Amino acid sequence: MDIYTVHCEEVRGSNHYVIARNEAIFPHVMLSAVEAFTFGTRTDPSTPLRMTKTLLRMTKFKDCFLVPPRNDANPRNDANPRDVNKPPKHFNYIRNNADYLLSLQKNNNMSSQKHLIAPSILAADFADLKKDIQMVNESEADWFHIDIMDGVFVPNISFGFPVMQAIAKHAQKPLDVHLMIVDPDRYLKVCKDSGAEIITVHYEACTHLHRTIAAIKELGCKAGVALNPHTPVSLLKDIIQDIDLVCLMSVNPGFGGQKFIERTYDKIKELRALAVENNTDLLIEIDGGVGTSNAGQLLAAGADVLVAGSFVFSSENPMETVKTLKAVDPSLKYV
Repeated sequence: MDIYTVHCEEVRGSNHYVIARNEAIFPHVMLSAVEAFTFGTRTDPSTPLRMTKTLLRMTKFKDCFLVPPRNDANPRNDANPRDVNKPPKHFNYIRNNADYLLSLQKNNNMSSQKHLIAPSILAADFADLKKDIQMVNESEADWFHIDIMDGVFVPNISFGFPVMQAIAKHAQKPLDVHLMIVDPDRYLKVCKDSGAEIITVHYEACTHLHRTIAAIKELGCKAGVALNPHTPVSLLKDIIQDIDLVCLMSVNPGFGGQKFIERTYDKIKELRALAVENNTDLLIEIDGGVGTSNAGQLLAAGADVLVAGSFVFSSENPMETVKTLKAVDPSLKYV
């Protein structure tokens, strides 16, 4: 294994030792270094395997370890930083056992939570909706993605809460409800009562977003915020610690089957960096133009949940398509 060092201004200017199979990761190591450092400050490096598992869990990349420099005698003392020219004790442990630990990482998915797949019911066959619901139930999909559109906030009308209630009656997986409507506060309770477990509202549709997020959580649901393609991630800085999910629209909302917007990759990385600093439990969901051609790159950039509508339901074998998406393994070549 090769060894690299990266300078990270985000972590008080300290150097991080990077053990990597591929030097191509070097320009992209900043984000994961911050993640590793953040958790490393709460971990005792005298137990190297525990530290290694932490780094494996926190890093977003499959073929590297990031070793934060700490004072071995007092790992939490930021006023007494380690000499950056002398690796910490657990550095050699990781280096000497890198191949074994990478195999653990691959087999046990310790690097991060396995990504989630949420087929969008908007693309299902509404003449035989129960059949498609059952397909999702039996597939490796994790959520049902439910788009509710009002024809005002977006230029399309999808379906309302009676249809959602019918879906909930047969669904055996959580309903991830995306309210693409004006004044969503009026409909939060009926949304919950119709079966929603996750409720996502648009940043652009909420005058008092903090109040809306609080109302969703009071109902016992996970709270999400969606951003249209033109909306910068930075606008979430003062709310991100209060939300469970951010849905990045990778197409203009309203219609399925649109072309993926390439700028989304950069927005994912920006959002992941913001989450590392403020909310490490945040899920990043991508909605629009998702398929096997870009799933790996989206996951490598930092996405957690992939919404796929037309790509799944228009395929010859939707269940197999879901399986393929679930099996995507983010690779360094995608970063």
